Amino acid sequence: MILPFPKAVVLVLLEALALLLLVACSATSPNGNWVLEEFVDPIDDSTITQITLEASENVSDALWDVPMLIVGCSSENLENLLVAVDWGRHMRSDGLHIVETRVDNEEPMMDTWDVIGDTSTAVSKPNEMTAILTRAEKFTVRISPLREKPTTAVWYPVGFSQAYRPVFEACYE
Repeated sequence: MILPFPKAVVLVLLEALALLLLVACSATSPNGNWVLEEFVDPIDDSTITQITLEASENVSDALWDVPMLIVGCSSENLENLLVAVDWGRHMRSDGLHIVETRVDNEEPMMDTWDVIGDTSTAVSKPNEMTAILTRAEKFTVRISPLREKPTTAVWYPVGFSQAYRPVFEACYE
């Protein structure tokens, strides 16, 4: 194949294009890496709006799925605000888990979270947690499932305030 440009020029253009793609793919949006999802509950037709963020680090057990931090709201009521972690595996519990959380370099805190579904735990005070996520640069959670070793997940909630806006609006519409 005959190229309309010298091979050296084509290589320089390809390198520049690759660099542009690399920069574009690695750029963080104002929402960080939060993913916005909206869907309709098939039982009551309410709209559920949620944002999710995969853990940046799953430091205790690489065999677990990547934990997902979830913040959502349904039924246009702030009382239906949910902040939860989907750990990606069965939690084996009687309904509650003791978790240890840490924000940035602050002292760790112990809390009790409810088990929801088979794989998730929910924060008992979601309004307080959204306030924490608004200011946090790093959010760490350690959970000790029944008869299993503890697992720790770390999130960097960059852009939470911006990403949370549609969830907040869904709660107040």
